[in-house]
Amino acid sequence: FSPGNTPCRERAMAGVFAKFNLQGIKRLVIKTTHLAPKAGSSYDLWRRATTKFAKDSNPDCKVELVDFTESPHNLPPTTTPVAEITYEHGVTEEIEAMGFVPDLIRRISDAKDPKFFAPVEEDENWEKEMDEIYEIAIARMKEKAAEKKRRRKQQAKPGKRGESIFEI
Repeated sequence: FSPGNTPCRERAMAGVFAKFNLQGIKRLVIKTTHLAPKAGSSYDLWRRATTKFAKDSNPDCKVELVDFTESPHNLPPTTTPVAEITYEHGVTEEIEAMGFVPDLIRRISDAKDPKFFAPVEEDENWEKEMDEIYEIAIARMKEKAAEKKRRRKQQAKPGKRGESIFEI
């Protein structure tokens, strides 16, 4: 069974598409317990972060796995696996390390850009723009209703009661 014949999702899970590039990350700490539901995702993320490709992409990045079942700081087994990421631009973030691993990798890769954490500036004219969009939408709805009403009148015009425009 070769990776070329498997569906896209399985190929991504096999690591063919979703290679983990550690460039832009200073430190990655994955905190988990094997008793947690969906803990396999956190272990898979750790496995991908310790591959030769990932290590070669940023040899200075420290990747750690903290398994709470073996540490003195035991947490309850319902604890959600967490990945604590410190980026080179100085931001530290914690995300849930569960779910589809290529999606986690994409989320981490998107956050390497400092603009990802920049506050969104609100446009002063957004209320006016929304009002304009609302007015345009209402006008179109009224136009469609008027057109529908006009068509119904045209269909009812041709003849006496019970006579259809389609009859010859």
